Amino acid sequence: MVSFSLLKTPFISYAKIGKAGSFPCRIRTHFNYFKISAANPKIARSKTINRSLLRLSFGALALGLLAFCGISFFPSQRTLLFFGGFSLSFCGMLGLRHTWPLHWKAVPIVVIAVIARCFLLPLEHSDDLNRYLWEGRVQLHAINPYAIAPIDPRTAPLRDATWQGINHKEFTSIYGPLAQLVFRASVSVRYSALLLKIILTLFDLCTLLLLVRFLSNRKSRLNEALLYAVNPVVLYAFAAEGHVESIMLCMLAAAMLMHQKKKFAFMFVLVGCAASVKLTALIFLPLLVRKETLRYLPFVLLPLVMVVPYGASIGSLITVTGRFASEFHFNGFIYGILASFFSQHDALLVLAIIFLAFYGAIIFVTPDPIRACGNVALVFLLTSPTAQPWYFAIMAMFAVLYPVRSWIALSGTVGISWLTIFKYWAGGIWQEFMVVPILEYMPPLLLEIGSRWRWPGFASPGYGSPQSLAIIIPVLNEGKHLRDCLESIALPQDVAAEIIVVDGGSTDDTALIAQSDPRVKLVISGRGRGIQIDEGVKNSTGDLVIILHADTRLVQDAVKKIYGFCKARPRICGGCVAAKFNAPGIRFTLITVLNNLRARLTGISFGDQVQFFRREAIQGAMPRVKLMEDIEISLLLKERGELAVLPALARSSARRWRQKPYLYNTLLVLWLTAAYLVRRRLGTLMGDNADFYKAYYGKA
Repeated sequence: MVSFSLLKTPFISYAKIGKAGSFPCRIRTHFNYFKISAANPKIARSKTINRSLLRLSFGALALGLLAFCGISFFPSQRTLLFFGGFSLSFCGMLGLRHTWPLHWKAVPIVVIAVIARCFLLPLEHSDDLNRYLWEGRVQLHAINPYAIAPIDPRTAPLRDATWQGINHKEFTSIYGPLAQLVFRASVSVRYSALLLKIILTLFDLCTLLLLVRFLSNRKSRLNEALLYAVNPVVLYAFAAEGHVESIMLCMLAAAMLMHQKKKFAFMFVLVGCAASVKLTALIFLPLLVRKETLRYLPFVLLPLVMVVPYGASIGSLITVTGRFASEFHFNGFIYGILASFFSQHDALLVLAIIFLAFYGAIIFVTPDPIRACGNVALVFLLTSPTAQPWYFAIMAMFAVLYPVRSWIALSGTVGISWLTIFKYWAGGIWQEFMVVPILEYMPPLLLEIGSRWRWPGFASPGYGSPQSLAIIIPVLNEGKHLRDCLESIALPQDVAAEIIVVDGGSTDDTALIAQSDPRVKLVISGRGRGIQIDEGVKNSTGDLVIILHADTRLVQDAVKKIYGFCKARPRICGGCVAAKFNAPGIRFTLITVLNNLRARLTGISFGDQVQFFRREAIQGAMPRVKLMEDIEISLLLKERGELAVLPALARSSARRWRQKPYLYNTLLVLWLTAAYLVRRRLGTLMGDNADFYKAYYGKA
């Protein structure tokens, strides 16, 4: 039988139809779909428009690739052809991603990716490739690239046109031993820039295949792989210019796949291999160390066997990399700002502090290690003094797994930074333009701030429109507040709705008040908000679950607005409403502002902010804890989709802020929140968080 969603959407997801999309079911589904389309002009028109946009997207991509190819024939027009090709390719990528038919599998994506790279392979390679070729060649002549720089007189007999094209000849190699082995293997076959570019492009295509496998295992839409497959940053960086980062990304993509499969030993080996290409990959290592992965950490050292042929001189890899990081700068967003106010040394120190601050926050606030790696990669690029445009290919890789809008936008705007490089190639003068970082970084940054202000999270697969809702109210001796709370609830008339009051053992008239409301179903449970909420979820059936505290009052039509918002946006997996206390005063206004900033910027909301979520998003994972369940719910939802922060549709009670000194309560909440995040990350939490319950309420 065809699912009802078929009547509403022009595309079909086989996962929702029949048994695993069996062949007879597919035939039956397509027959019914065309039958419905013929009877419904809107669906037929939507299908026609989608096909037209798909063709237009293919056309834009093709024109972009042709513009890139034109660089070889009209080198004097390099800048114009590059930006034309980049813009058209980026627009084509976005169009293909949004119009890609769901029944098209991975093969067409891979085929298009291969064809696109073949178009760009003949283009002029970067001067970095000259160094790769040189270092591969000198190894064949028993010269250690970590001990002898290209400018060294001992290399004089080997110097050729490739040597002439090397930049910074005074430095020994900054590429790890795995990269050196690839260089040597390529040159041992043929001393050819094209061959080495082909090898690096094969690593790039392997990254794409690994990403497709990751998406398939997660049952995500394969069209997201197009964000890497035909991304102009990736195409030009690897197929055209031939940068070694393609090997590092391949190792990281394989490590993420191993993490998904819980093969942690292989994961750490692959992270070690990524660091054996470029040391910067080590920034991801702490993010992957968890309680369940800690015992496999020593496997990260296995790739060190590749160091053996280079001996003690491998130490120069660290010192030279450090010199490049401290002495050179290009396209650094935050560094460019700091350099206007501080000396170079002080600017680098402030950069390090900013990076470490964000790094620490990401470790404790982002529960998904892979998503955390994406966040850290972005922070690293923004705080790095040197951010070459091809460095941003890593954001295209992470955008496939977590299609954050700002990450996608950044892979489009970063193309403008090639302008400086082209000007240098044309005239030999290195000149950075002030407008470049503004055009490059500001649009994605504004998009990131705007997205987080509206709904933190990432563009996840949709959960469908909710058909029913359940309001769960955990209570314990709330006789003074429950009646007013229930009276503030106005259930939508056209939606199947239920109110579940979960009593944790009240000794007052809480249960009687709950039973006096005919809309309420009373459930008796053990004490503890997380435990009570879990019992409420188990005893309810609503697709959309709303958590309401007994001392919170909803404004008029609040439930209807929350339900309507989720119904109109099936990608939203949960969220909260903006905090607002029922008491005036500057101190409560300050707490309100801080609460709302925390919810919007980190996605973590507190229980008095009327949390809501899709049952499907958190099914079976509800935390049965006495306290801190609100933070845990937030962290779980962050892994499952987009979160929303709606306007202030409720008024929270300020009673607990009045029962204790204001400063003491503020510091207590901050301490408990920070302690919970740290202990959660370290895996040292008690089973039911009884210690947090006692610390907050003063009793077990």
